[in-house]
Amino acid sequence: MGNDSKHNKKILNELSKYFYPEGNLLKNKCYDFMGAEFDEYNTPTVHHIVRASTLREKNESDKVTLDNAAILGNISHEILHDIEKFDKCLYDEWNDMFSRINASRRPFYDEFSEEISVLKEKSRKALAENESRKSSKRKDS
Repeated sequence: MGNDSKHNKKILNELSKYFYPEGNLLKNKCYDFMGAEFDEYNTPTVHHIVRASTLREKNESDKVTLDNAAILGNISHEILHDIEKFDKCLYDEWNDMFSRINASRRPFYDEFSEEISVLKEKSRKALAENESRKSSKRKDS
């Protein structure tokens, strides 16, 4: 396990204490910062709100901390980075909410559930539109 993996695991464990005081994320009904339930297929990962590589490039590696992290299931994490490729504004909206959740340092789902629902719907539409554009391009080729 590399240093980044160990550091991310440490961040995940620390953040989990604040947001999931009931403990085991997979056994208890727990949701990631995008509102997806954790399970054996959607396991917890750390999303860096500002990319760790960007911070390293700027010699700001010390900012790869709890304050720059969101807990996402691996599937949610992948979807978020897909969104980043074609809708930077939506990606930034998610990250803005992650920052606010993170700053609360308490279980978040009830407080943020409405905003999560709105962003999930925007994401569904954006992903569908992007898939439609890609499909149209393939037909035109």
